[in-house]
Amino acid sequence: MFEGQCKSSEPHGFGRLINQHGMYYVGFFNMGLRSGFGTEYNPDGSVFLKGTWKLNEYNPDSFFDKPESKK
Repeated sequence: MFEGQCKSSEPHGFGRLINQHGMYYVGFFNMGLRSGFGTEYNPDGSVFLKGTWKLNEYNPDSFFDKPESKK
């Protein structure tokens, strides 16, 4: 289920997408694909992934809450 902005009947802009397992993504879309900053949540509301997306793929180097590296 999708809630948010659409263009040509596709998610486009900011919105929320909920999958059949209860996980949901809140963030930006470009013509139906996750694109830009967003957060994916587990069904219990805890963060699963947070950062940037391009063509529906998560960029693992973009996570904003990385722990400080210890020297």
